[in-house]
Amino acid sequence: MFNQRLMFLLSFAPQTTNLAWFTKLSYIRNHTSIYSSYPPHSFLDPILCCSSLFFRSRQQIIMDSAMDNANSAAPASRDISDIIADALKQQASQFKTIVGNLQTQILTLNVKKPSTPKEKQKASSSAPLTPLPARKSPGSSARKTSASKPPKKPSTPIRKKHPLQITLDDTPTDFKSCKEALYVHIKMMWGLYKQSDVPPTPNTVMLREFYDKFNSSDEIEAVVNNPRSTDLIARESISSLKEFRAGGGKMSRGLGHIDEMSILYISGLLAKVGIRAWAPNLDDAPDSLYNSACRITCLNAFRQLLASGTYNYMDVNLRHVDSASHMFSAYNHYVHFVMAARYKTEKNNVGAMAKESASKNIQKYRERLRDQRVEFFKQHKAKFPPRYRALCEDTLAHSDDEYDPIKKVRVIKTLGYRSKNASKFFQRLDVEMAKQAQVTKNAVKKTRRVLPMVPVPSTFTRAPTNLPIDFYDPKWFRALGPGQRRLMANAEAVCFLPNAADSLLPHCHPDEILGDARFSAKYLDALLEAYNLSDDEEDNVEDEEEEIDYGDEEIGSDGVVEDEEDEFYAEGDYGGLYDDDSDEEDEGPVASGSGSN
Repeated sequence: MFNQRLMFLLSFAPQTTNLAWFTKLSYIRNHTSIYSSYPPHSFLDPILCCSSLFFRSRQQIIMDSAMDNANSAAPASRDISDIIADALKQQASQFKTIVGNLQTQILTLNVKKPSTPKEKQKASSSAPLTPLPARKSPGSSARKTSASKPPKKPSTPIRKKHPLQITLDDTPTDFKSCKEALYVHIKMMWGLYKQSDVPPTPNTVMLREFYDKFNSSDEIEAVVNNPRSTDLIARESISSLKEFRAGGGKMSRGLGHIDEMSILYISGLLAKVGIRAWAPNLDDAPDSLYNSACRITCLNAFRQLLASGTYNYMDVNLRHVDSASHMFSAYNHYVHFVMAARYKTEKNNVGAMAKESASKNIQKYRERLRDQRVEFFKQHKAKFPPRYRALCEDTLAHSDDEYDPIKKVRVIKTLGYRSKNASKFFQRLDVEMAKQAQVTKNAVKKTRRVLPMVPVPSTFTRAPTNLPIDFYDPKWFRALGPGQRRLMANAEAVCFLPNAADSLLPHCHPDEILGDARFSAKYLDALLEAYNLSDDEEDNVEDEEEEIDYGDEEIGSDGVVEDEEDEFYAEGDYGGLYDDDSDEEDEGPVASGSGSN
């Protein structure tokens, strides 16, 4: 390494002086023991030193030679002496320039930033006379490694994709509307007009007849594409779309634009292949012969209806009329992945899909009810305190009303976690919203909500969190564990007046317009005793052997008249349903299960 650095210095000398530099390098190489201990960045120092010595020696030799020549040749002319002097001056100036450049490079190396640990390690290995640094303890090394390189986070496992499943990235962006129209077309041919409908199983007799007539998918393609092929069954025997035709196209949202000619065309295709009821066999392979016939007839009919403008109301991009591969993938995804999963779920648990559909519909209704109530308080933000609006913004604070198709009303269910006073507040809110709707010209007609005299328990038991403590039913709240009680409610805030029936009146209650802090300071202490927020495990909840009350208890005589023909309260009336029970033993000022709005 040291010799390599010496050879590097040849590049700093002019071509005419390489011999002189080689002489210098030879001199240093012969004295390696002296100069090899120099630090790596200052390996030029000995060269500078050597250059000065060599320069002086060379000058002395020339001067001595000149003196000898002068003594031996006294009559030499003055001109020769001047030439020698000029040559020496030129050579001296060249060496000064070279030495100056080397000094500049040394200064540049000295002012560079400290070397990295790796460079220090290389320097120590190249200079064996330099003492090695003290070895660090294993603990400090481990700490440094852990600090500089944080541990890698475990990667989230990627969910395995079903072979027939497609994502948004698998199809073009402008194919989305065409895909949605295809899904509507499939549900129409399948007869799935409601969200809770489950794909039926194909008739075994029809399957046997089908396999007796066809042996390959090519035969099916030839029959479908040949306009002269005869019908294998009478079109009158086709049950698909009969219910749709009887309903005048009003069986489901989005199907009202399907005309009679489109239905006749679909029936004609099914008659050619002998399918009386279009229903893919979800217990069989997607590429089975019968399932291939269902796919061929469905996509053929869809492309014809798409080209004729039947689905123009869905703003379909007609550029994809001939996108057979994308339609093929979308068909398999919806039929043999999405609907097959629904079919298997219903097969393993009868009624599961209807229950799931009803739960989704109720949740959507709760969200609409939430939006309507929040909008009311937005319109009256100058009149009512903001805590009312904040309370209504939580979807779980609202009841799950069940629609009664016979009486055309929505029956208000009882939320077990909501206090009677909170339910009374929402009943007052409904009255004020109904009054506003009567005077609004463009108000949307809504289904009437009625409160049953006999409470109907809600199936939703998940309560909202961090709401003011008086929203929660005290008896339900005390049945929670101490940790749950601390996490459930905001124990430092109150939302309602002691009697919520005084809320939202044309002339506001004086305390209703107080700020949240002042309102809570006035009414909070009187409520905390009923909720038992202490951490003592030996409270009354431990001694009680009753379950959490969700509001299905009997109603007193003041709430129900035995010979009452109507089972619902009048609008805005709640009888004694929301009155506190004053005869509960050892309960304190507690309201039992609540009705809901």
